[in-house]
Amino acid sequence: MNWNAKFATGIGTIDAQHRRLFEICGELQDLAEKAKTEDRYEQIRLVLKDLTDYTVAHFGLEEKYMQESGYSERDYAYHKMEHDAFVAKVSKILDGDWEDNQHQTVSKLLVFVTAWIKAHILDTDMKYVATLKAKGYK
Repeated sequence: MNWNAKFATGIGTIDAQHRRLFEICGELQDLAEKAKTEDRYEQIRLVLKDLTDYTVAHFGLEEKYMQESGYSERDYAYHKMEHDAFVAKVSKILDGDWEDNQHQTVSKLLVFVTAWIKAHILDTDMKYVATLKAKGYK
């Protein structure tokens, strides 16, 4: 999963954090390949924890910016609901029993995570950009 300009919001902090999410997904992708032939359970678990922790922090910042900027309450609630559902799904997988099926579990998770992050940035996140920029966020 590679970052490119179509994912840029033009808000520096948000873009830097989105880039980091792409990097974490890349780490997970590398481990998924290695898990085909090697036990990478502990490393995968640590990267998944990093993904969960990082998304919680990132989502918190986005939500703070939306609230500070006067973003629509309805749109904020929907956006937050998406964030919460993502964290819950990744956390459920992290807490599950998948040690014996690492490659398959991580491969399925990667499909979900990469599709979700891309769609979320390109659709849901782009909706708040105009509001934030109008309030001086850069």
